[in-house]
Amino acid sequence: MSERRRGGHRWTGLGRKVRAFLFAVLAGAVFAGVSFPAAAGAAGGDWEEPVGEGVSAFRRTLSLSGKPVVVYGVRIDLTNPYVRLVPLTSAEGIGRKAPVSELARAKGAIAAVNADFFHLTGIGAPLGPVVDGGTVMSAPGVATWDVFGLLSDGRAAIGTFWFEGTLWAPDGSTHPIRAVNKEAYDPRDGRPSHSGQIVLYTPAWGAKSYGRAGGRFRDVVEVVVADGVVRSVVEASDGSPIPPDGFVLWGEGPAAAFLRAHFAPGDPVRLELRAGMALPDGSRVSIPAAALAAGVGATSASAAGEAGDTPAGEARDASSGVPVLLSTVGSHRLLVEGGRPLPVMDPAVDGDKPRARAAVAIDAAGRTVWIVVVEASAESRGMTLPELAQYLASLGADRAINLDGGGSATFVARRLGETAPTVLNRPSGGSPRAVPTAIGVLNTAPPGDSVGGLIVRLPKGGDVLAGGTVRFEVKAYDTHYHPLSLPTEALTWSATGPAEIEASGPAVRFPTGGTYVLTAAVGDVRQTLEVRVLGGRDVLALEAEPAALTLKPGGQMALTVWARLRDGRRIRLAPENVTLTVVREDTASAGQGDGRGGAPEDFSGEWVRVEGLTVVAGAVPGAGRIEIDFDGARTRIPVVVRAFDDLVGHWAEPAATALYARGIVDGVASGRFAPDKPLTRAEAAVLLDRALGAAATVGQASAGMPAAAAGSSSAPSGSSDRTGLAGVSASPSLTGSPVVKEAARPAFRDAVPPWAETSVARLQALGVLRGYPDGTFRPDRPVSRAELAVLVDQVLARLSREDGLRTEGAPIFRDAAAIPVWAREAVARVVAAGVMRGTGAAFDPHRAATRAEAAAVFYNLLNLGGSS
Repeated sequence: MSERRRGGHRWTGLGRKVRAFLFAVLAGAVFAGVSFPAAAGAAGGDWEEPVGEGVSAFRRTLSLSGKPVVVYGVRIDLTNPYVRLVPLTSAEGIGRKAPVSELARAKGAIAAVNADFFHLTGIGAPLGPVVDGGTVMSAPGVATWDVFGLLSDGRAAIGTFWFEGTLWAPDGSTHPIRAVNKEAYDPRDGRPSHSGQIVLYTPAWGAKSYGRAGGRFRDVVEVVVADGVVRSVVEASDGSPIPPDGFVLWGEGPAAAFLRAHFAPGDPVRLELRAGMALPDGSRVSIPAAALAAGVGATSASAAGEAGDTPAGEARDASSGVPVLLSTVGSHRLLVEGGRPLPVMDPAVDGDKPRARAAVAIDAAGRTVWIVVVEASAESRGMTLPELAQYLASLGADRAINLDGGGSATFVARRLGETAPTVLNRPSGGSPRAVPTAIGVLNTAPPGDSVGGLIVRLPKGGDVLAGGTVRFEVKAYDTHYHPLSLPTEALTWSATGPAEIEASGPAVRFPTGGTYVLTAAVGDVRQTLEVRVLGGRDVLALEAEPAALTLKPGGQMALTVWARLRDGRRIRLAPENVTLTVVREDTASAGQGDGRGGAPEDFSGEWVRVEGLTVVAGAVPGAGRIEIDFDGARTRIPVVVRAFDDLVGHWAEPAATALYARGIVDGVASGRFAPDKPLTRAEAAVLLDRALGAAATVGQASAGMPAAAAGSSSAPSGSSDRTGLAGVSASPSLTGSPVVKEAARPAFRDAVPPWAETSVARLQALGVLRGYPDGTFRPDRPVSRAELAVLVDQVLARLSREDGLRTEGAPIFRDAAAIPVWAREAVARVVAAGVMRGTGAAFDPHRAATRAEAAAVFYNLLNLGGSS
């Protein structure tokens, strides 16, 4: 925020008595009935804690005009020997800006608040004076503003800064030095800051001097001085490099003429500087001459009082008799004087409107300092200047001044256990503004020798839910409030509550809902907090999305589980909060059927499993439910595993579903298997290819059995090898790779469907499939049950570890005479092996095998091969 008003008045002498009377009258009118009660419901977000030796930080929520006002601040006890207050400036110079958090971290401050006003559209140098340890960083400042300062006797003070400077030329001529490290501004003392003036620029300003100020000034001369001697005289530059052991004398107009006339390279330069603060009791404190000289790199500088001639009324350091002002930073309107709030109405800073504010205050002894920031945001109304004055007086302030506010108002602090300060207020501009100066608080105490305390906090955001594990924020600090690294193994937990907790390091699991009193301990140091855990008793209803599941074998679906609470909220539950139980309700279809295709007698396998909140279907079809439990609150969702809608209740459903889950069969269309459709030679080839593991890839598009490795090879009638099977030099296993991984297109005269080309070509190359004598394959020709039996028998012969397959125990079918001679032994063997069955008392060899029968046969074949 920049200062806008151009006028101003300072009370002096007899005027103070009149002012005191007027302030008493006006304060009674402005602040009558004003108080600062805590806002309703604010206690949960408010806090106060020590952040360093002699330093307490706080957040308080007040109520003004029925609206909340959030205030952040620190209370500093200057009697503590480990406390230091320092000005914070950018390492690049007083003419540069940086966010308060950056300034604080660079100096190791445990807390900081922005300080000086500055021009938003200019370089951004502070309008007030800045002195750091006797080094004048910037001076003098706005004459009508009071300044916050620190004295060598440990007191803080608020008073008027004064500065006097004289430049001595080699011929004895002199010229006043108007300021140190300033950009052009209105000092409000009747004289311009730069026009016709000499201004001193030291290394504290930055790398380069002011120059022509971007064209604002034309008649400019700069005298570059190093080690007390002129190195160069520069005309109208854009800024001269400032020597690290010297300074630059900047002059404009008549002052530029003085510099031209009296200085040349090699000339010695002498400065006489005096600066200090006028205190409310009429006394004055000064900056020591040696500190002034060292601060500007002037080896020949002098200051009044150095020879013992101290002006009347100046305070002296008890040890040396030298008046000492250590530091100053921050200046603006006086808000509190003599413990009374002043009715400050300053339109330049919207003093009569609620805004973000910052201020510094001291008690009557100068031993206690408060630095506060008032937040202006959606959650905080802000304050007017009179309200801010009243609030500071309520803290016990004897004197207080306003600091830059608005978007500049920033409060940073290193809370207990933290390793770095962070911005705690919400800046009114949305993000922290870069500023030229801040007031920093240092903790100079050495590291403590033991744990001083623990900070245990719940993580921000979210509720604590039954069954969940909470990773607490656990920090430690030593006996001087420095942060400590805390080994997780050193942390122990105990609790009283509805159930026994489970803890490991900072992680604590709460098995059920209710209120727990939790105690964290490191040795003898303990920290206790109460934790409210939401559980089943807080739930009005448990809801799952989706509310029902229909899955294909191998498919999966993630559930979202919500708890609708009695307080009206709806919260999402994590896998760790709920227990999911799988309940299968039907098993009737497994192993049932009319036996025509040789369906398995029993069908076992996985129906559904849960992984977290994901439901995964197995290879077994059926229906059931998932029961969901959250600490006693329950719901359920129905689940159906189904590959094909036209197989529901069908005797072949288990076998077809299991093969579908393994990618061996698929339907003829979405959700349709067509179980009673005759199996074609093309379908048989694909089924056999995939079942043998000969397919390198899965998922050919098919009108028959695409993604499923499916079919048998059917031999043409009249062929000596009725199945089309020939001798195979190397038999493929059911699960291994095929002998021939890739083959050319099938070598048949007729067209093979694209979805079957790869399988037919591969099996032809293996010698498993043959065509008809006329060179055709006839892919659409149905495969008879006898042909399917011969095909399976040939495969079984190559898979068997025995010398031959037994036929003992095979039933005698009533239509045995109808079984072709070339298929009788094969039928006997595959039936004895349990791969195929009859249809009742008959085998029905000449009927075309159906897709359902093929699925059952190849399911049994795979199980027999030991790869199910």
